[in-house]
Amino acid sequence: IDGLGGGIVKFHHIGFEVKDLESSKENFIKHLGFHTEQYMELNGEKILFLVNGSIRIELIENDCMEDEGLSHMHICFETDCLEFLHTLGISIIEGPLLMENGWISVFTKGRNGEIIEFLKRN
Repeated sequence: IDGLGGGIVKFHHIGFEVKDLESSKENFIKHLGFHTEQYMELNGEKILFLVNGSIRIELIENDCMEDEGLSHMHICFETDCLEFLHTLGISIIEGPLLMENGWISVFTKGRNGEIIEFLKRN
């Protein structure tokens, strides 16, 4: 996607909050052919990225989730410049967050409450 105030944007991943990281990981690996790309911890959360070809899934362990119900999820776009968000007047609700691998991410909220993450890889 081009033309967003100079920030080149491409799809990066879809993230799911899960109650049990290991059982979710096993499901994606065993049944859907994914493999582990990387694991990290950020602010006490366990985060796992899985890939299958060009598809990337982020699993975030959250033990506060209810036993029944939908997982919280977000979509993430990769950009070469996060400053365009300010230029466009897009409010950041969380971040910037610096991850162990050097990535920087910010979270925004869409007009209907959808969570959208923008990530800059270094």
